[in-house]
Amino acid sequence: MPPNDLLAACVPAEVPALWARLRALGRSELRVAVPLAELALLDPAPLLAAIAEGARVRLLLQMGSAGEGTGAALRLALRRLHALEAVELAGPDRLTDADAVTVALEAAASAARAAGVPLQPVSGSFPTCILLAAIPDAVVPGRPTGAEHPERYFGGCHVCAARQGCPGASAEAWGNAGSGALDPPQVVLDPWQLADIGGIGPLQSVVEVTPGDLAASRRALEDDPAPTRWLFARAWQPGLPELPFTHLAVEFDAQHLPLEALEALARLDRPFAAALHLPADPLDVLPIVALLQRLGALSVALFGGERWSVLDRARLGLPPAARSRAPAPEP
Repeated sequence: MPPNDLLAACVPAEVPALWARLRALGRSELRVAVPLAELALLDPAPLLAAIAEGARVRLLLQMGSAGEGTGAALRLALRRLHALEAVELAGPDRLTDADAVTVALEAAASAARAAGVPLQPVSGSFPTCILLAAIPDAVVPGRPTGAEHPERYFGGCHVCAARQGCPGASAEAWGNAGSGALDPPQVVLDPWQLADIGGIGPLQSVVEVTPGDLAASRRALEDDPAPTRWLFARAWQPGLPELPFTHLAVEFDAQHLPLEALEALARLDRPFAAALHLPADPLDVLPIVALLQRLGALSVALFGGERWSVLDRARLGLPPAARSRAPAPEP
């Protein structure tokens, strides 16, 4: 079970002694860890006595590999326990059936809602796609909780907007027949696509570079909770790669790509997208697009006038389409 330094943790038999010590220290919160298999047999008396004396009790459960019985066990326990601060539910140590775990998590959330008790999935213990499929309004971690394990990301993970902070799933889960829940809740869209559709919710955000004030951009990115955080620059600036974005989007003049920018993009360890402003007269832009793609661009958008409309396809690996450029917002 993940520790939480803000709460004293114990098993049910230790509740009276721990609660006496906490009261003497002027503390009121404790977490009680109960194996899911023992939840139906839990004696509620020690917990209810502590709650009656002012304890703020959280129940910590860990789901089994396929979530068996989670909803029913929690529903039964909550009938006997009153005024819990919250129920914290950790995902299984060994996920084997993503579909079953999704159903079990949804049932647990329903049981907690019916009892009026907040259900809080333990951060980083469920793949984000499972978490959002079961609880659409769940808080999604926007920062990694530990080192990434590349072998845990398959299928659509490489285009998933929620990947940052997501623990992924083992190859065993991906290979199981019940892996349908392991689908991206949203795919990554570049800022120009996001502008076209008017934004796409809490999983993706766009922070525009403040000209001449990268410190302000840094603060905005650090405060942004979205897992996918685009840093959008209308022109290249030195120092952009040092900012804490997950994805970078930069606009260039198609006739003047700074060498410094190309060298920095070649070294960049995070995804990026680019847009090219086209001159009035036709330009052989495909070699420039191909260069950006070789550097790793997720997408290349072109902005130009009607004389460019013959280029009617634009996205990675395809001849690009010229589109009208939305005017910059008024300062």
